[in-house]
Amino acid sequence: MNATGFVSRAQPWLVRAGTAVWVVLGMVLLAAAVRPAQGARKPAATPPRNESAVRTYVPDFEFRKGTEIVLVLVGAAFCGAQREPGFPQAVEEAKLRVQEQAKARGAQFRAIAVSLDWKTEEALAFLESFGAFDEIHVGSNWLNDGARRYIWADLPGEPVVPQVLVVEREIETEPAVQVRSERVIKRIAGAAPLITWVRAGAPM
Repeated sequence: MNATGFVSRAQPWLVRAGTAVWVVLGMVLLAAAVRPAQGARKPAATPPRNESAVRTYVPDFEFRKGTEIVLVLVGAAFCGAQREPGFPQAVEEAKLRVQEQAKARGAQFRAIAVSLDWKTEEALAFLESFGAFDEIHVGSNWLNDGARRYIWADLPGEPVVPQVLVVEREIETEPAVQVRSERVIKRIAGAAPLITWVRAGAPM
């Protein structure tokens, strides 16, 4: 048998063998690609963030009569005491703890902030790190109307910043809005004493 005849008779077998080789090679490559994917572990799901872990005070903006407990923050950016680590968080926690105690007494609650910086924009920027308040007094340094009310005249105390007051008063709405029997039940001066007070539960 000459070479041409041999090639002609062997050609189908060569084609089949070549096809088989390619099929086997493809299966080997496929298995190699699939095996790591099957053995790989799924990445651990990121646990959802617990947004309620950090509590923040939310004003309710209710206009009601009766007993009211008010927490007042008096501070200023020009005073370095409020840079005490943990002080802004302590102010926020103080609002929440005093609010809880007010509700336990059947009283309503409000939070007021006074910033004694001369410029109102600087005073507002200073208060941003202390969370929400129902009412704010800003600007005019020690001539600030909040300073007059909570330090100089109505409810006099030491001219120290920062300080926090807890005030109890009676609100009347008929026939006109009036504030009666206003008194300071707690006054804490200085950042460190405030932090200590809050850690003790902010007792009134």
